[in-house]
Amino acid sequence: MISGAKKYVAVLLFFVCMCVIFFSQTAYAAEDSSQHETVKVGFFAMDGYHMMDEEGNRSGYGWDTLRLMARYWDVNYEYIGYDKSWGEMQQMLEDGEIDMVTSARKTPEREEKFDFSKPIGSNQCMVTVRNDNNKIVDQDYSTYNGMRVALLNGNSRNNDFDSFARERGFTYTPVYFDIISDMEEALEAGSVDAIVSSSMRATQDEHVIEKFASTDIYVIVKKGNTKLLNEINYAIDQVNAAEGDWKTELFNRYYTSVNEKNLEYTDEEMEIIEQYSSKDSPLMVLCDPTRYPYSYVEDGEMKGILPDYFRKLAEYAGVSYKFIISQSREEYQKYQADKEHVDLCIDARIETDNYAELKEWGLSVPYIDMRMAKVMRRDFSGNIEKVACVDQGASKTIEDVLAPGAEKVICDTRTDAMEAVKTGKADIAFVYYYMAQAFVNNDASGTMAYSMMDASVYQYRILVASKNNHALAGIFTKAIYAMPDNTIEDIAAGYTSYKASDMTVSTYVQIHPISSLMLCIFIAWILVTLVILWSRIKTRKKLQFITQQKAEEMAELAEHAQAANKAKTAFLSHMSHDMRTPMNAIIGFTGIAMKNNPSDEVRNCLEKINESSEHLLSLINDVLDLTRVESGKMKYSPVPADVKSITDSALDITKGFLTNRDINFKIRREEAKIPNVLADPVHLRDVLVNILSNAVKFTPDGGTITFEAHCQENGEDGYINMHYRISDTGIGMSEEFTKEIFEEFAQEDSGARTQYHGAGLGMAIVKKYVDMMGGTISVQSKKHEGTTFTVDIPLEITDKECNKSDTGFSEKVNLTGVNVLLAEDNELNAEIATVQLEEFGINVKRAVDGKNAVEIFRNYQERTFDVILMDIMMPEMNGYEAAKAIRAMNDRPDGKTIPIIAMTANSFAEDVQASLDAGMNAHLSKPIVIDEVIKTILRYVH
Repeated sequence: MISGAKKYVAVLLFFVCMCVIFFSQTAYAAEDSSQHETVKVGFFAMDGYHMMDEEGNRSGYGWDTLRLMARYWDVNYEYIGYDKSWGEMQQMLEDGEIDMVTSARKTPEREEKFDFSKPIGSNQCMVTVRNDNNKIVDQDYSTYNGMRVALLNGNSRNNDFDSFARERGFTYTPVYFDIISDMEEALEAGSVDAIVSSSMRATQDEHVIEKFASTDIYVIVKKGNTKLLNEINYAIDQVNAAEGDWKTELFNRYYTSVNEKNLEYTDEEMEIIEQYSSKDSPLMVLCDPTRYPYSYVEDGEMKGILPDYFRKLAEYAGVSYKFIISQSREEYQKYQADKEHVDLCIDARIETDNYAELKEWGLSVPYIDMRMAKVMRRDFSGNIEKVACVDQGASKTIEDVLAPGAEKVICDTRTDAMEAVKTGKADIAFVYYYMAQAFVNNDASGTMAYSMMDASVYQYRILVASKNNHALAGIFTKAIYAMPDNTIEDIAAGYTSYKASDMTVSTYVQIHPISSLMLCIFIAWILVTLVILWSRIKTRKKLQFITQQKAEEMAELAEHAQAANKAKTAFLSHMSHDMRTPMNAIIGFTGIAMKNNPSDEVRNCLEKINESSEHLLSLINDVLDLTRVESGKMKYSPVPADVKSITDSALDITKGFLTNRDINFKIRREEAKIPNVLADPVHLRDVLVNILSNAVKFTPDGGTITFEAHCQENGEDGYINMHYRISDTGIGMSEEFTKEIFEEFAQEDSGARTQYHGAGLGMAIVKKYVDMMGGTISVQSKKHEGTTFTVDIPLEITDKECNKSDTGFSEKVNLTGVNVLLAEDNELNAEIATVQLEEFGINVKRAVDGKNAVEIFRNYQERTFDVILMDIMMPEMNGYEAAKAIRAMNDRPDGKTIPIIAMTANSFAEDVQASLDAGMNAHLSKPIVIDEVIKTILRYVH
């Protein structure tokens, strides 16, 4: 029996090898002729220091430092470990998995293991709390007592903070984390009160209460790696000599923010504020009254975006003020020249400080970008013959630049200029953006339009007259920095948005003629539908008797169909087992052989065997999945899920497909947080991976693949719509074939099966999965230009907590002393499993079938075994029966608690449920993936 199985596998191996040779006669990759040194760099995630966006673009103080060094060093960096912790980085460096890592401080423990470069910067121990935390007061150490402090495992700053706490006489409760993002989430959630970290971390919504213990930071290499250390120090020397004060420049680039600015008023500034806070002698403030909605006069009061914003600044600073009301632009210009009665001008458009210095004015920082827009009628032809404008007295106006040669229609105000366009007196008007937006949004005729212009952006500042204390400019600048980022936009929305309460039926019809017509048609359709439904009710009663007879016939047919489905399910289950079992042997032995240092020629063959094995396994899965969907056995099983995590998983898999390919992979995703939903993670991920893998497969090197994902409102309460769009610049397909792409075994080119290793099942499965989830999928393509798939999936929003995925495990896991009972009747599969498990230090005792497994467990002392790996289809007694027998042993208490893990070629959902029903703890499908086996063992053994 054993020799027969080996012959069977040998034949399969020979067949796979021949297929590999046939499919890849010219698949030898060219040797890398690059002479550049490649250095593996530890690149761990930390805001401000190491950052990477969704498209893989890196930035941060640490990354910029590496790039500066690369200017003077013939090196290529290989970045490793973005998802690793700082402690794991040090271990990887010690184990030789990476060559260097930056941002390390010197400690006695580290100096025993690593060599240090010349300094690349300095940092301090930083303690931060949430911005809204008013209980913990800076340097009031009595308020620090008992605070819960987030500390990073392996961070030497923990010792600095502990010493600081003892010196200042306060106590704290440490809470340890592996990665910084978890610390930040804990602070946001309120489960900790403060974070201790390096000052090289960029903060958001946090307030720094302490900085102390300033030290240099270095690049570190493994102890004794003198050659690499010398190259690093050489590069640092050149950067220091040529790049100026690069450390300060990088620090300011990534760590200086409004939160870091000193926004508190000094004693000197408070004296100035006191001087200008009296209501009896307020600051006289000037603003143009002709720039609706930026600034205008109504009922004798100055209103608009700029006055409202200034009111907030004055309230923050605590100064008293009064607006000068001018009724026209001419009067406003006269006040501008008045040096006696004007203290502040809040709409000063001065590009540089040179002119202000000449006039002895004070200037604040710019607080608003005045973007230009062009206003025109919707039927504008594009030919500017007349331009409406305001006479500004300038030698060259924006109209001269943007509409040279056009006739000028002079108006009193910019609102009058836009009215001139509306009435046809002019073709176009150039005004500030919010002016255009307010005018068009409040125009009931619906005949006007506007568009923002890229050019001509002006900045407004607050001007302090020469007679006043110029330090007022600094006081208002601090107030500007203190305002929330969207203050201007929020104020502007109140002036530019159309108010629904102002709309009459007549106005609505004027603005939306097509929508109004459709509404009338819809009402008429409802009335007609009601009449038709009334007549059909009568007809339906007549059909009830006939329907009842047919129902009895259908019930009989359903019984036959159910019997056929049971037979089909049994057949599929056996087929799955029979095909996956030898595949387990092929993939397993290939993996074992790869780890035994084969020669280059043998390794090349093994890699091709592994590649073809994975392809054959995917074909087996496709055929079985397609048949199960058609038989109705595959069900849509939505669970609480995070769509972003599902999408991330699909993109990670795709990036694996792109290894050694020269394809530009673009990712465009919205930044808004997508709510938790009820989804089927496996099938949704399979849909995305299938489409993306096709895009990679059919796109030649040099091409581009674009992935877009957006969350859209579904129009139904409690639902969202996930919209995916995947485009490529690949070989494309004809319009005729796009109608057949979702059919089984559909391939446009007869040579595609050989060239691209496909059977034409992937898109058929995708279509069935999308239909099963209630979604839609469409395709657009053109030969030699590319293909675009569009997928929309409706998903129900849920408040339930999402399932958390495994976080993975280190390949250095040591399970020495763990005893496993392996129940496996197939000699080859047992040999593979034993070899792979023993590599992790596990002791394996094999049982040849289920009955033998029960006997071994009963005959060995209690708690001899830590876990049982159980095959299902075995002679004498199958896995289900064996598991039940072990659980039923009254004289062996450990029989009820020992983890039993199904490890079988039976991979369907009903097989998983059957394993759980038999008392097993988990279910793993063959071909076995040793990583998943070890993760599962760790979950139960430890």
